[in-house]
Amino acid sequence: MPEDPMTARSAPRRAAAAPWRSVVREVAPSDPVREFVAGWSATGRGFLWWRPAEGFAVVGTGATLTCLPHPGRPFAAVDTWWARARADRQRDGDSAGADSAGADPATGPLLFCGVAFDPADERAASDPYWRLFPPAAAVLPAQMTTLRAGRAWRTVNTIDGPAPAEAVPPPAGAPVTITATADLPELAGWSRRVRRLTESFARGEAEKVVLARCKRVVADGPFSAEPVLRRLAAAHAESTVFAVGWDDRCFLGATPELLVSTRGTAVRSGPRAGSRPRGRTAAEDAALAAELLGSDKDRREHALVVDAVAAALHPLCRRVEVAPAPAILALPNVQHLLTPVVAEAIAPGSLLALAERLHPPPAVGGVPRAAAVAAIRHLEARPRGWYAGSLGWVDAQGDGELVIALRSGILRGPTALLYAGCGVVAGSDPEREYAETEVKFAPLLAALG
Repeated sequence: MPEDPMTARSAPRRAAAAPWRSVVREVAPSDPVREFVAGWSATGRGFLWWRPAEGFAVVGTGATLTCLPHPGRPFAAVDTWWARARADRQRDGDSAGADSAGADPATGPLLFCGVAFDPADERAASDPYWRLFPPAAAVLPAQMTTLRAGRAWRTVNTIDGPAPAEAVPPPAGAPVTITATADLPELAGWSRRVRRLTESFARGEAEKVVLARCKRVVADGPFSAEPVLRRLAAAHAESTVFAVGWDDRCFLGATPELLVSTRGTAVRSGPRAGSRPRGRTAAEDAALAAELLGSDKDRREHALVVDAVAAALHPLCRRVEVAPAPAILALPNVQHLLTPVVAEAIAPGSLLALAERLHPPPAVGGVPRAAAVAAIRHLEARPRGWYAGSLGWVDAQGDGELVIALRSGILRGPTALLYAGCGVVAGSDPEREYAETEVKFAPLLAALG
């Protein structure tokens, strides 16, 4: 597939690059999942961003330009690279709608971005699941389709060459049966890790660390991404259903958590922390929500997250507004404390600059950030890869949206590796936190069938 001449593992630098152009046209709406699977199968690269409840989806396949930034400051590196790449864009061949400013959002050339939770974790390079995924990547797809409110736009990005051929959908994968699951670690090992963390809190080494665990699921045949994505969309239509196909692996999930979005100078973030399962009856559900709102431990954990997000936004924003009290975010299988944060950026198109300050957020890392990430790397036996990383898209104006890649896992042949985590603070109970992660595994386990 075409690879960008400016691709670099170090800080981006100016380099000779072939001119490229984008053509946008309205097309008949298509099936985003089938288009993702077909394009990924044909090119080795596929990207799906889907909000089923909103009727909004973006699918990108192939790669016209690719940036593999240094893991030290990946978003800043991509921001610089994308600005330089846009300068090499030839506009004389562009269609009128090739920029999203003043047109439908998420049309025109979009850069799909993904950054691992801990890009500096070198264990991922030899991990059997994550070794093909780079620590951070940004891809301008060869072909992209945007679907919104029953309409669709096709964007084709080319480097002085013919438009890419339409991908032909592969045959649907055969149904599989799960034959085994394994917890990593089991409860005893998990409890030891949580106790070690709470002891470190008493020594003042951190205030909160989000600890994650894995579940390995094995089937009697290769998992197919298509039915998994359809089940996720049906059960979690209010979340962002996402998928990244990278060579023969697929990272996918349905996340409820927004890292940051920008449109001009308007900024949004949605920090959440603290959770309870949903009740079996309306009365039980309300009681669990009231318990969560009244929990000192969960309110302290949540406040740490919200305060850290607001502090990260302030240097790049002239105004940051935090909701006065958390609300309940009720999802199909779990409910969280959520405090919306809105801000006004000093400069428009600040998505990647804001992400550089936010990643990884305390909702999936901890407080303080450096100490929490170091503890996670030491205590978790496997690298997280792109789980709990930041994933999304940025347009030609520097606007877009990034989510935190939660409720997620990676498919590799007949094996799936799923991740779930929870915040550990002083007073955390290991068994209760373990049960919380079991609740969070449920969406992916159900989607696997």
